[in-house]
Amino acid sequence: MQNTPERLRPYNLYNRDGFRASRFVVDLNQAMNQGRAKLAAPKREQMADYLQGFLAGAEKKESGVFPRINPSDKIASAFRALAGISGRLKERFKKSRQGSPDLSLAPLEPVIIDDAGAETETFVAAEPEKNRNPAFLIFPLVLLILILPLKTYSYYRSLVEIRDRVFEDSKLALNQIGAAGASAAKSDFNQAGEKFGSAVKQLEQAQDETRSINELLLSLAGLLPGRETRLAAAGPAILEAAELSASIGREISLAVGSLLSADLKNDLPAAIAGFIDHGREAAGRSEDLDAKLKEIDPAALPDRYRDKFILLREKSRLLSGGLAELFELAERINSAAGAAGLKRYLFVFQNNTEARASGGFIGSIALLDFENGRLKNVEVPGGGSYDTEAGLREKVIAPAPLWLLNPLWHLWDANWWPDWPRSAAKIAWFYEKSDGPTVDGVIAVTPQVLEQLLAVIGPVDLTADYGVIIDKDNFLPVLQDFAEQKPGVTTKPKKIIGALLEKIIATLPGKLDRQTIIGLLDGLDDLLDQKQILLYFKDQPLAAEAARLGLDGRVKDTEGDYLMAVNSNIGGGKSDKHIRQTITHRAEIGAAGEIIDTVTIKREHTGDRSQEFSGVRNVDWLRLYVPFGSTLISASGFVPPDKKYFSEPEPDWLPDTDLANERAAQTDQGSGTKIYDESGKTVFANWSMIDPGQTAVITFKYRLRQRLKIDRGDTGFAAGLLGGREKDYSAYSLLVQKQPGSSDSTVVTSAVLAADSPFSSVPAWRYPAGAAAFARDLWNASAVLDTDKYWA
Repeated sequence: MQNTPERLRPYNLYNRDGFRASRFVVDLNQAMNQGRAKLAAPKREQMADYLQGFLAGAEKKESGVFPRINPSDKIASAFRALAGISGRLKERFKKSRQGSPDLSLAPLEPVIIDDAGAETETFVAAEPEKNRNPAFLIFPLVLLILILPLKTYSYYRSLVEIRDRVFEDSKLALNQIGAAGASAAKSDFNQAGEKFGSAVKQLEQAQDETRSINELLLSLAGLLPGRETRLAAAGPAILEAAELSASIGREISLAVGSLLSADLKNDLPAAIAGFIDHGREAAGRSEDLDAKLKEIDPAALPDRYRDKFILLREKSRLLSGGLAELFELAERINSAAGAAGLKRYLFVFQNNTEARASGGFIGSIALLDFENGRLKNVEVPGGGSYDTEAGLREKVIAPAPLWLLNPLWHLWDANWWPDWPRSAAKIAWFYEKSDGPTVDGVIAVTPQVLEQLLAVIGPVDLTADYGVIIDKDNFLPVLQDFAEQKPGVTTKPKKIIGALLEKIIATLPGKLDRQTIIGLLDGLDDLLDQKQILLYFKDQPLAAEAARLGLDGRVKDTEGDYLMAVNSNIGGGKSDKHIRQTITHRAEIGAAGEIIDTVTIKREHTGDRSQEFSGVRNVDWLRLYVPFGSTLISASGFVPPDKKYFSEPEPDWLPDTDLANERAAQTDQGSGTKIYDESGKTVFANWSMIDPGQTAVITFKYRLRQRLKIDRGDTGFAAGLLGGREKDYSAYSLLVQKQPGSSDSTVVTSAVLAADSPFSSVPAWRYPAGAAAFARDLWNASAVLDTDKYWA
């Protein structure tokens, strides 16, 4: 016995749940907890047979999960069987101590007790092993055989009472969760947090009740074939998952409540800190919930709950990732608001009634300083973006189309590209080269953003200084009137923007309550999706987060087909207010997979010449961004300005390296279209001019560099997916990006197969599902281009 490992010594006993258990029993329990699949199938079946034999007389209680036992006959039979086994084990132990070579302890098969109480057992002879001393196994086996039935009976006798208490606690918890959900729906997140907290306490009490059940008993119950016993075995995990769910609800409610109940004017940093702290806790518990749900076997659940549970488990996985992202974003926003030090941002107001590539003409700018989560300073130049002209130290040649207005490049024309990170970096450069400070980022907004803010706070009274009251309906025309005032009237036509911003900043915190915050957040979310707000940060983690969330307005990468139509109004007043644009994209897929796209752009000028600022000719530099390497076949419908209206740059002005690709552009001889590469795309660019009441129709036809790859579906997964027969299959997709700040555009798209195409006219799949298909068309669809659109 001296060489026997400590964990195998027969008398190594300890107290567990009120009775003395051998290390053998503990090891068995741990093995089952690590995964019943690791237990060999024959042994698992033997254990189930043994337990079923003992519990064969149990009666199922109609209203409960656990059986109620009437054990008298079976207990007596079990004891008779155990007495016989004990005698034989003692005899074997005695002979083994005498060194008998042919009576070594063999594997013991389970006892089978028949209805008459008779017992049978089988001993299989085993080959003796050198220096084998089997005596240390005898006592643990006797303990196992004796203890399991007795403890099983002891616990089952009290399970009905425990079940009733657990059921009552769980019912109360579910009622509290329902009440919490109702409170959250009414935006009463403080009350929701309290009720979720009550549910957590009830579920913790239910878990305490289940802990009075021996873990070994629950592990063995999981081996039995009956669903009720397996459900009982899963009970602790189910209760723990419920408790985690309720605690997540509590933490989220407390997080939102910290924002809604705070004095946002004076305690915004504390409110954000509370939101983040509770959010971190919710995200961590969500990960725990995801792991706990994976432990529960859906097969143990009643049929009516199984599908819902599987869906719940999938949603839990999404919730876990979503919460982590949400509160990580909150931390990023907190950092951007100067939680760790001063942050300075340049806000540019893009008037989208005068279209430019990234949203609209930059008439007004503002410098905003944030520190410790508070807005510390606002500076709005009275002359708007034009105030940067006097301080400009760098003489840079503007993009060639801007020579129609001025060949010297300035900040107000710096948003030349639809890719916002590129335009924003150029805006920041011009600002710093015009005696402005270095900024940490550039934020662009359109009039729709200010209209949304005015809708929340109501009218702003500026009668003392400007004689007007501004609301969401008259905001744009009033500001337009002041902005266009001549120098003889005022030298600071943009100053009203600063006054309006100061009023909004001072008024907004006092106007915020639960409903207005939710409405404001919902509206801002739409504006971000529509690219009426664009974010650019020099801080790389913040920039990466904005890119991941699609808030940075960049030109997107895609492996499929791509299209973005970009309009830049150059000297056409505010006429884009009256332009209605329809973009029609048709892709023809040939027999060998080649793709030819035809894009038709219809631009209608619905304005009237009597309308000040907007009833003028629309002068548009139109750029079409298409897949890289595309070859122009034909283009038509263009009307360029007369060359006499263009000015030439001075000889000592410097060319900008960011425009090298445009300067090296090729020119299509038939149409005068410029062709170059930018942002991973090929660009076709030309002029369009429309007078009020007129319509322009512009057409581009081009061949994509990539072909539709034809794969053979005669083997593997694809064959099964497509019915087991040999088929040709591939995937075609189209991403249409919305120009930032644009509105009143519609896209019409279709994809058609050539008559000799090897593909079927009936797609194996289609996204979105509602896109109708006719004849050999893969789809025919249309949509308002208010956000980026995708078909496949």
